[in-house]
Amino acid sequence: MAVSMNGWKVDPLITRITAAGKAAWVRRGDVARLIRWLGIAYALEVEPLLSFNGWRSAALNASTGTPVQNSNHRSATAIDINGGKYPYEYTHRPSWKDPVPAAIKAKIRKVLVRVPEIGWGADFASPYRDPMHYEIRNGVSAAKIKARLDVLGVGWWHVHQATTGNAKACLYKTRETGKANITRRRGIGRNLYIVYVTPDRVWAMTKKGDWIKTSKLTKGKK
Repeated sequence: MAVSMNGWKVDPLITRITAAGKAAWVRRGDVARLIRWLGIAYALEVEPLLSFNGWRSAALNASTGTPVQNSNHRSATAIDINGGKYPYEYTHRPSWKDPVPAAIKAKIRKVLVRVPEIGWGADFASPYRDPMHYEIRNGVSAAKIKARLDVLGVGWWHVHQATTGNAKACLYKTRETGKANITRRRGIGRNLYIVYVTPDRVWAMTKKGDWIKTSKLTKGKK
């Protein structure tokens, strides 16, 4: 069985996720949920999300110029964010210089400390530094990812107070159609899938892909 550098099987079942209107194909299941969380966190807490790229076929991976045939992109457990701004050192030698401003680095570190299961390519050894690249670390199991999602509050929750639409939700597009976002109210007694939680906001997604803000929830069942 062929695996990528972090030990996950290559060419798995994949799913399409979105963050800030940008879409990527990543490994189906909890890996997708964690990478989506990262994309949303990046857009809300670091800087605008300009590009978002995940799984690669063997041919696509080779076409990037990387010498790493078993890249974690092959197992759909890695994501590139804002690659146009933050190029890969190996393919831009010898003129490559660290392109990430110190202020942006600090914001990224602040996000990543909450998800230690995700590594950052900026920390790779030269000449392989890759500041666009984020990946599930070697040795991280599916169980560890699930546990992290529980800590982050990602999952199905039960509504105890009617929800409200949120103007900031217009930053996102619907998951299925890509059309302008529609915010909705959800009644008491319904379950919602929470994808991102901060001290001042809780982002939920309906089955139709609409984003809403809500509060007063307890853990529910799918």
